[in-house]
Amino acid sequence: MHPHGGPGARDFSGFDYWTSYFTNKGYAVLRPNFRGSEGYGFDFAQSQMKSWGLSMQDDITDAANWMVEQGYATKDNMCIVGASYGGYAALMAAVKTPDLFQCAISFAGVSSLKHIVIHARRFVNSDLVKDQIGDDFDDLESRSPYYNAEGIKTPILLVHGEEDRIVRPLQSRYMADELEDLDKTFKYVELESGDHYLSIQGNRHRFFAEMDAFLNKYLKTE
Repeated sequence: MHPHGGPGARDFSGFDYWTSYFTNKGYAVLRPNFRGSEGYGFDFAQSQMKSWGLSMQDDITDAANWMVEQGYATKDNMCIVGASYGGYAALMAAVKTPDLFQCAISFAGVSSLKHIVIHARRFVNSDLVKDQIGDDFDDLESRSPYYNAEGIKTPILLVHGEEDRIVRPLQSRYMADELEDLDKTFKYVELESGDHYLSIQGNRHRFFAEMDAFLNKYLKTE
């Protein structure tokens, strides 16, 4: 399962180097355009507002179950991999549906919605962030992987660029610290001079090598 970032974006058919890697390894890949994605009308796109971890996440869960029902995947042999918002969705899947995926990979993912709002207070887009995500801290914590990590059963790979200016590396550092405190199975890799887009070729190679080893460890291949 490979949910896109944004979340106000949309996956199209055509070449995608992440998908190319997965299919080359023999994995079936689904890139769902969950609620909040662009291209399906205004109401559909706006349904992301204050819905992170809720109906948007449920769409990904439904998509995974559909893959099993259709015979494209087996129930005990799926992983969820995402970047940015997709990384948040991967971590939230480990919280909300702890038995659905055998592993989860988050690149540059959000783990604490509350800290997104707190840090946005310093910038002119603060009101936009609160409109999109919310501003009730109790609600934000309930929809944040960092505050709900105790129930996680899924092995997790966290990767983040140390110079990421879109999603701060603190998001993955906090999550890694919490997983370590809770004695969960995880690995955290921070990419030197890395940004939000794997722009440096060496960092791209490092990330895919780490992901390859992680998937080989936790997914069965025929």
